[in-house]
Parts: sequence; structure tokens; C-alpha cells
Amino acid sequence: MIRQAIDKDIDTISQLCALCQSDSVDKRQILRYIRHLLNKDLVSVSVAELCGLVAGVVVCQVIPQLGLSGHMGRISTIIVDEPFRDMTLVRQLLVAAEQALIARGCDHIEVGTVRLRRASGVPSCDMWE
Repeated sequence: MIRQAIDKDIDTISQLCALCQSDSVDKRQILRYIRHLLNKDLVSVSVAELCGLVAGVVVCQVIPQLGLSGHMGRISTIIVDEPFRDMTLVRQLLVAAEQALIARGCDHIEVGTVRLRRASGVPSCDMWE
């Protein structure tokens, strides 16, 4: 089941994020940042829940655009815990993000990839592209 993340998911989302972070990242800062994202109007955080466990997370945001027919949407984070990693769950998370962005008026959507992040100098997880 894909659903909107809630406050009780913050610790689990942080643990998923730890799969892609170096040890130098402040874990408390990540918890605060996730809590912050859950309360932003232009951000959607969805989780994949299987048998009561959060197995994956997707984060997307609306980027307001002037001069276009709609807004730009960006899917910036997709993380799935290794035991649950298959393309079906990833696809479900992507569809949920796409639906959330369309509902918020986005008619252009981009997916931030590992390759794009590396080219920009942004740290990223090398688990899949």
C-alpha cells in the first residue's frame, strides 16, 4: 500500500535515508529535515507499507513556474529497503509521486537520477539508477 507519510514514519524514513548517506551526516538533522518536509505544502512524501512495515519512500516537490501552462514537478528521492527492492514497488512509488504532482497542478515532471546528482556535485546513493 502506498500512502502519505505521517509523523510516526519519520524514524523509519530516516533509517531508509541512512542507506544512502555517509557516516558524517548528522542523523538528528535528517530527522528534523524529514519532519520539516512532512509539513510543506509543495512537497509530497509517500511511503510504501508492506505488512505494517515501511519498505520505501518517495519525495517529490512542486516548483512553481511562470510562463508555462502548469508547474514543474520533481521526484527527488526514491529509496526502497533492500529486501523489498523490486521494480514493482519502485513503479508504485513513482506512480504515487506522479499522481501527487499532477494533483498539485504540475504538467512537467522530472526525476532526479544518480547520474544527474553526480553531475551537479550532489551526494547520492549508488544502489541503483
